[in-house]
Order: sequence, then C-alpha cells, then structure tokens
Amino acid sequence: MTTLFILIDTTDPYGPGLAGHDQWAGPVLTLLGLRAFERVVLLAGPEDGGRMQSTAEAAAGKFACAVESVVLPVSGVPEFLRDWWSAWRTRHPDEQAVACVNAGPLNLRGLWWGMADTIDLIEVSRPEFVTDAPACVRDVSAAAPARRSFIAREPAVAYRVETDPEAYERGWRGRPTGSAGAPPPTL
Repeated sequence: MTTLFILIDTTDPYGPGLAGHDQWAGPVLTLLGLRAFERVVLLAGPEDGGRMQSTAEAAAGKFACAVESVVLPVSGVPEFLRDWWSAWRTRHPDEQAVACVNAGPLNLRGLWWGMADTIDLIEVSRPEFVTDAPACVRDVSAAAPARRSFIAREPAVAYRVETDPEAYERGWRGRPTGSAGAPPPTL
C-alpha cells in the first residue's frame, strides 16, 4: 500500500486560474491525478482547517483513495510530527510512504527532508499558466550528490586593464557628450 503525505497548500483544492474564474488543481489533486495512491494523509495547521476539509472532500470525490486529515499544533510542529511519524510507522510498518516536498507552507516543507531516510520524496510541478509545461511528478533523491557535480567554474568574463594614458586617449576619441564625454582616469 502506498500512502501520500502532503501539507495543505494555499492553492488547495483549487487555485486561481489565468482568467480569474478559471481554477487550476492544487498540488494534492494534481498529484492524485498523476500517480495512484491508496491513502492520502493531509497535514495542516488549525488556521487551514477549512481548506483541508474541502481538499479532503474533493480528493475523496474524484479519486479512489482513503483520505485522512491531521491537524498540526500551533507550536512545536517538528516534535509533534516526529512523534506522530514514529507512531504511524509502528502501526503501518509495511506501507510505502511518499511525501511531497514542494507543497504547503514554506516554513514546514523542510520537515520532510529530516525524515528522508524513512520516506520517499517527490515534487510536483503543475501548470499555472496556459503556456506552462504539463504537470509532472519527479522523484527527489535525498542522497548526497555525486562528487563530480561539485565542480566550480570561473566566470566567462575577461577584464582588460590599460595602464597606458595614450591607450585611454585613443579609446576616448574626443566625444563631447554622453558617458564618454571625459577621458577615463589613468591608473
């Protein structure tokens, strides 16, 4: 059984579209439309209860999956989530757990990276404009990148310094206006 864990986003269940009256599916509905999950666990703070309720209703109505809702406390979210996660893992040891790392409040998205050793991470891209690429889901690796990806390169810019006053005079060409109105200073 595969379970999706996702934080409620400001655009769930639907976000405003390009023309105002159009609506685009938020991250939860986009993910459920692109990948099959048997269970979805929605996590949100107490201020997002209405959005979580409408997202749960929309997900249960459109997709064949069980939907659970978890209200996060106002403070102590990392500790609460860590304790809740260990209890959930004890109850469901054989389930594949997947978390979306780019949905929900920005200050809570990093919590999934702390649990990357026990949960699979994915990210969803969804179109916000007509010209955008179609929605897609990508698996995210929490492992350290390969050594060859740490190559640093010098910028492709060359600087030339003239110390000869005659070279400055030739470059100035006696223009009376603009930024070249006066010869550049000599070094």
